[in-house]
Amino acid sequence: GMLEKRDPYTEYLRKDAASEIELLSSGSYGGIGVSVGMRDSMVTITDVMDSYSAQREGIRIGDRIMEINGVRMLNGPIERLREQTRGLPNTTVPITIQRDGVDTLLHFVLTREAIRVRSVSYSGMVADSVGYVRLTRFSTNAGDEMRAAILDLQRRGMERGLILDLRDNPGGVLEAAVDVVAKFVPSG
Repeated sequence: GMLEKRDPYTEYLRKDAASEIELLSSGSYGGIGVSVGMRDSMVTITDVMDSYSAQREGIRIGDRIMEINGVRMLNGPIERLREQTRGLPNTTVPITIQRDGVDTLLHFVLTREAIRVRSVSYSGMVADSVGYVRLTRFSTNAGDEMRAAILDLQRRGMERGLILDLRDNPGGVLEAAVDVVAKFVPSG
């Protein structure tokens, strides 16, 4: 009842969402280094992060997860996958993959690692002396990443302006958002 009347940008998170809060606040989590989505009713790898266990062991974009840690994944839901892939670093998780062009299922054992999620997913020059920064979340390190991106773009010739892309940014830590805004707006 106390939380019934709140602003439209605030969400009540249940205790089981603690890992999501940890991700937002710390910018890291224990995982295997993949992103997934539903494709043709199957949990499918949509991205493999550089330098993490999944990439080192040969997981590819387009691989379909059939089973992970003994749990069948056919028809999802994706939340069940998150429960199996996330955990303490240096622990292992067995995964069974179906891959196009391969007749048999592939079996891997991946090691969970501290996955560092970047707030600035891309920065670069988009036109003569115009920079571009994509800010995907406001985790605690967002201000530092933004500062580093701006300095890099200035070294590369950004003089006319900057496009700050916040599309699909779900928000995050208020102090991090204030830190980012402080790069553009005078104090107070």
